[in-house]
Amino acid sequence: MRRIRYQVACNLDGYIAGPQGDISWIPAEPAIDFSKLFAEFDPLLMGRKTFCQFAAQ
Repeated sequence: MRRIRYQVACNLDGYIAGPQGDISWIPAEPAIDFSKLFAEFDPLLMGRKTFCQFAAQ
């Protein structure tokens, strides 16, 4: 059986995005190696708006 892992960044109100749908409230953390982090997931599921913002960066 495969393991399910849930990982999310959310603010104290429980929202993932800001009032305008942005993620600018999440501070940049250069110590995080996102390539290494994402390599731990198979598959990776995210919403369309999150994906579009992520792909634009």
